[in-house]
Parts: sequence; structure tokens; C-alpha cells
Amino acid sequence: MGWKGKEGTNINAENDQGKFYAKVLHGFAARGEAVAYQLRFNGEVAASQLALCRNGMMVFLKTAYDEKFKEYSPGFLMQIEIVKQIFSEQQIHRVEFYGRVRNWHAKWTDSVRSIFHLNLYRYPVLKSLRRLLKQWNEGSALVSPGSEMADKASGIV
Repeated sequence: MGWKGKEGTNINAENDQGKFYAKVLHGFAARGEAVAYQLRFNGEVAASQLALCRNGMMVFLKTAYDEKFKEYSPGFLMQIEIVKQIFSEQQIHRVEFYGRVRNWHAKWTDSVRSIFHLNLYRYPVLKSLRRLLKQWNEGSALVSPGSEMADKASGIV
């Protein structure tokens, strides 16, 4: 298992991240806007890239690589080949990276924008239900309002 698996940031069909990407890619693929690239070394997949395309823009969602090829920077090599291809085809005019800014992003750009996640609830009961479900999923005991544990958990949104 690689470092992403150890940290729980790897993608697989059972984890939240894998479910998120499956849902996103399924929706965009139905419109012909999802792309998956692979870089192979002697027939073995060394790296994979998930991306979305629309209106001349490509958004790199997730890059993964086989750690046995780590010394060759397969994810970065693959991105170089993708950028060469898309610019030669002249259909994509802007490339963006989704997610946390990493040191290797500086090899591509010094322009950074923030992404904000915001949840809005039409009905207050939905916000309360989400908070209770989050507590339950995190292994917290469900507690009654006004108790000491409820006061400590009140910061959970």
C-alpha cells in the first residue's frame, strides 16, 4: 500500500472520495465531458489522470501513480504529455487543477484561486439532521440538546 492508502486519501470504490469521483465522472461522461488518461511503462499503468472538459477548459481532478515508478515522476510526465496533446489539438485553451495547492503546481503556474465549500439548507431540520449523521458517522454518541456533550459538538456543521 502506498502513502495515499496509508493516509486514507487514495481513491477506491468504497470510500467517500471514490464515490464522489464516480458520481462526478458519471454525470460529466453522460455529456461527453469526462476524460481519463493513463501513462504506461512497458504496458504497466504508471499513472492515471481524471479530468473534466467543457467550453475550452480542462480541469485536472485527480492524479494517481504507481509508487514503484515514483522516481520517474510519472504523474508529472503524464501531465506534460496531456498538455502537449490538448494544445496541439487546440480545443482546450485553459487548464486548471482542482484541490489543495501542492508544491508541484508551481511548475505549471503561480496563479492560485481559493475554493470554498458552502452548504445551504432550505429547512433548518436538514442542518440538524446532517450534524447528527456526521456525529454518528464519526462514532460520537447521539446526545440530547443542552447536555455537556451537545455543547461540545455544537461547532459541527
